[in-house]
Amino acid sequence: MQNEGIGSWPARRHRMTPGRVALVGGGVERTYAELDERCRRLANGLAALGVTRGDRVAYLGKNDPSLVEMLFSTTALGAVFVPLNWRLTAGELAYIAADSGAEVLVHAAEFAAPAAAVESDPATPLRHRVELGREYDDLIEGAAADARDHPIAMDDPALIIYTSGTTGRPKGATLSHANVIWNCINVLVDTELAADEVALVCAPLFHVAALNMITLPTIMKGGTVRLLPQFDADDVLGHIERHGVTVMFGVPAMFNAMAQSAAWQNTNLSSLRRALCGGAPVPLATIRTYLDRGVAFLQGYGMTETSPGALFLTADRAADKAGTAGVPSFFTDVRVVRPDGTDVAPGEKGEVIVSGPNVMLGYWGLPDATSEAIRDGWFHSGDVAVVDADGFATIVDRLKDVIISGGENVYPAEVEDAIYSHPAVADCAVIGVPDETWGEVGRAIVVLREGVVASAAEILDHVRHRLAGYKVPKSVVFADALPRSGAGKLLKNALRDIYSGRIPGQKIGPEDHGGNAMTTTTVHGAAELLAAAGRHLGYSDWLEITQERIDTFADATDDHQWIHCDPARAAEGPFGTTIAHGYLTLSLVVPLIEEILVIEGKQTSINYGLDKVRFPAPVPVGSKLRMGATLAEATEIPGGVQVALDCTIEIDGSERPACVARAVLRHLF
Repeated sequence: MQNEGIGSWPARRHRMTPGRVALVGGGVERTYAELDERCRRLANGLAALGVTRGDRVAYLGKNDPSLVEMLFSTTALGAVFVPLNWRLTAGELAYIAADSGAEVLVHAAEFAAPAAAVESDPATPLRHRVELGREYDDLIEGAAADARDHPIAMDDPALIIYTSGTTGRPKGATLSHANVIWNCINVLVDTELAADEVALVCAPLFHVAALNMITLPTIMKGGTVRLLPQFDADDVLGHIERHGVTVMFGVPAMFNAMAQSAAWQNTNLSSLRRALCGGAPVPLATIRTYLDRGVAFLQGYGMTETSPGALFLTADRAADKAGTAGVPSFFTDVRVVRPDGTDVAPGEKGEVIVSGPNVMLGYWGLPDATSEAIRDGWFHSGDVAVVDADGFATIVDRLKDVIISGGENVYPAEVEDAIYSHPAVADCAVIGVPDETWGEVGRAIVVLREGVVASAAEILDHVRHRLAGYKVPKSVVFADALPRSGAGKLLKNALRDIYSGRIPGQKIGPEDHGGNAMTTTTVHGAAELLAAAGRHLGYSDWLEITQERIDTFADATDDHQWIHCDPARAAEGPFGTTIAHGYLTLSLVVPLIEEILVIEGKQTSINYGLDKVRFPAPVPVGSKLRMGATLAEATEIPGGVQVALDCTIEIDGSERPACVARAVLRHLF
């Protein structure tokens, strides 16, 4: 074959194991022969739409055989596949579509509304939009089944996978065919995957780990991939027992949820040979839980930019080196270095840098960012690790997350691991907050196990017996859940926004900050407005989010997705009820400012927009909301004052706010 890339895999597997089951999911089962024929037809169908070498083709949908078909068919043409995160807003999706230059978008029917919004965005070059179902089937069935063997080189781009964007706009990591193939070879060497594997994929395929650490290696080996649209702990445990699952990949939060399920103790896990885990440092308690059930728990470390594997802990060392991320994968080199680039000594902390054939080509359209990340052939991860005398690396934290308290470095992951070992803790995170004495101190945000009670003092005392005093957090805040990305990573920026200024205590409710009474600030003229900079202005009255309010907003915006407007269907959904549109919540910000801040003597106000917008928590129908605002900045301008207000819309009874935003307005006098 002229095609050296991953798009040739269905044909290669067809000639070796045509009758073996390749994919199961979405109510269908495909053999390798069937997969090959569908991919050939789909490639010809895409070519008829004008897709050619170098074009970008995007996919928006949950885990489904069609995603795998699209990956193989797109890359068989020499085009580049762009899987989209279905959890993103329409605006975020439009940004990625525009940034990648995607010309074709294939999407699931449930995401028709955001797909249409992407199509209508003038910044996107989209030419064709194909919906799964009849349109997608017609594209396949109406095309010829003959194979087109395009000359695809190993170094040609195959995928653009966008990073989660926790530090700003997402960047597109461009992976070549060689990057993907060498990563798969590393996985086969490191994990010893067999041809009879039944791999369960419940982590989202729009992230590189689920795609490249389990799905593609299993297909390369000729095993069976079972796809679940999304993760549910009880559903996953049931699949393992019913279908003889032999291997699965997950992030720590997923494995913790499974172990905390009521079904955990009675589920037969005898078929499960190994559990592959990555995406975040893994608490030792989690590892021991699976080892105690006889499951080889294999921790790895990597990132989108390395396709993703860099370090891996093999089965034979899973017990004695539990808690480490292992050693470099077979064809990958990893070093842990000081700021001057020299290798650290055993036990000394340093930055992880990676080199090898699995390191990305670069960030799509960002040569400066690429040059900053890849220097002298080494990708600089920004992650902190320590290496033991045997060469096994333990990931400590992100460089940017390190807390500097009284001149001492405190690594949140180490503190989190100590908190996790408390039997009442289900989830936790540690962030740094300002402190007049020490500059910065730790704050723990803790989620307790259902039905279990523990006080902040008990948590801190537990940590104090395990870590040096300067590492012990100075406060604890209890929460119902922690914000995580689609890959299961903690969103530390969101945590800081929500909790860094929060006075530790009980969950927010009408009794906080002066009870139910609305509190306001009145200023008289421009001089008093300027003098109010830095003040907390007060709180609006509570308002209820009714279904009528949601429906009115849906009619005004023509956004009638079932999660907002279909109570019967939403009752079976992830929240058990309908939820408000994020932008409905956002639309409350400016009107509520008028309640909180009364400006005497002004002639008019001009809304200059909203910035730093986040939606940390959904708003179920029936929720009561109110907004608090702080006058962050006030600047004199000709004829008036420009202000920036930091606004937080709170949900009665919830620790997490519905919306955080900065509003910029000009008041003219």
